[in-house]
Amino acid sequence: MADIVQLEEKGNLLYPKTHTSAIDNFDETVVKKTGNEDIAGVKNFKNGLQISGKKVATQTEKKVIYSERKGSYFHAGQSFNLGPKATLEQVKMTWGRYDAVAGTDLGWGYQEFSYNMDSLFFSPYYYVLLSSSEGSFIIKDFIFKVENGNVIAIGTEKNALDGRKGFTLKQIITYHKTS
Repeated sequence: MADIVQLEEKGNLLYPKTHTSAIDNFDETVVKKTGNEDIAGVKNFKNGLQISGKKVATQTEKKVIYSERKGSYFHAGQSFNLGPKATLEQVKMTWGRYDAVAGTDLGWGYQEFSYNMDSLFFSPYYYVLLSSSEGSFIIKDFIFKVENGNVIAIGTEKNALDGRKGFTLKQIITYHKTS
């Protein structure tokens, strides 16, 4: 059994092994398990950071999945593997104006759409309404689905129709959680 050490300070008995009040500035130097506190300085967690037993994403990795100036109509049969659903946080798709007759990128009218994975998969089909400076609108649609744990973006046959060729998909960027 451990020895119990008794100290006396100003007429009060203290037991240093059982009374935290015996430690000078204890409340200012120790982080408590409960209660609200402001903590200054860098804290390095060697075994990862968790909240309620779930890992907290502390960093995000950016991946360029597709990038081409001419772009793609994103028609049926075209698909892009966006990576593991378990780590995918966000997908950004950029569309831009395209001259289907000349077969060239017009270099303007870029529009970016962002999809957060928390709100994804409520519907299999997604639409983007793209507007041009001439006042016309073009709809592009696509599908997000999961195959073997990876999120796949799939184009549809409607995107290659003549009335929808004024815009092409220029870029897809994904953001993944890392530990």
